[in-house]
Amino acid sequence: MAVPGVIRAGLSSAPPRARRRPLDGALKLGRRTIFYAVIVFFVLFYLFPTVWIISTSFKLPVEYYSTPPHWIPTTPTLMHYVRMFVDYGAGDTVKNSFIIATANTMVTLLFSVPVAYAIGRYKVGGNFLSFWIISQRMLPAVAIVIPFFLTFKALQLINTFHGIVLAYALFFIPFAVWMLLGFFEDFPQEIQDAALIDGCSELSSIVRIVLPILAGSIFVVALLLFVFTWNDLLIALVLTRQETRTVMVFFTAALVSPTQEDFGVAAGAVVIGMVPAYLFAVFGQRYLVRGLSMGGLKG
Repeated sequence: MAVPGVIRAGLSSAPPRARRRPLDGALKLGRRTIFYAVIVFFVLFYLFPTVWIISTSFKLPVEYYSTPPHWIPTTPTLMHYVRMFVDYGAGDTVKNSFIIATANTMVTLLFSVPVAYAIGRYKVGGNFLSFWIISQRMLPAVAIVIPFFLTFKALQLINTFHGIVLAYALFFIPFAVWMLLGFFEDFPQEIQDAALIDGCSELSSIVRIVLPILAGSIFVVALLLFVFTWNDLLIALVLTRQETRTVMVFFTAALVSPTQEDFGVAAGAVVIGMVPAYLFAVFGQRYLVRGLSMGGLKG
């Protein structure tokens, strides 16, 4: 008869931590489940517009006008893409966007890299110059697009590739300088000094040492410049015409039609507009990671 009492005494004398372990494990599992559920919710929330646009580009007109909506096209079709390139000549807009975005990226980096190097290495202008440069980017595009239009019209630069590239370069140079400035400030000066001691000129040390090491960081800035230019609407809408219009201008033309809005073609134009960013991110992932982590070079 004394055995049950001994067993009860043994159970009551068990360490409190041993009794809490199952409860702690359940709490950790519950917290982890809630954490991942929240992540999945936000991922789906932010991916929904992209998935919906892609789905709409493959739907028949009767499907994207139907109520309730068809979430997945019952009969996927490439009709909208064929019409976009054959009937509307979207191939020219894609070519124009590529030319303008590539040229703007090259011109902007051509001017931004020396400016960022001078400020980061020699503190040209002190703190005031760097703040003044980024303050120019604080102006919204709508605040400068009318002055751009009046100036470019007087200079006969409307509907010209060099005119719109110049406009984008003026608009994005402050942004690029500000982005590159942090990379040049974090670059170990001792590495360049060692190259100078070994007989390199300053220009040679920049080309052979500094720029190759910062190639990943410059690639990140180039990617942002290309994507921002490719996806811009306001400046392109004001400064381009039929011969130089971009993909985003073509997208608005598909939505603002004198007869009927063509949502399928507009969705296809948006999908085409998303392609460069995804391609850059996929094929340049190694440079993106390297560039984004360059800020910790000193440590």
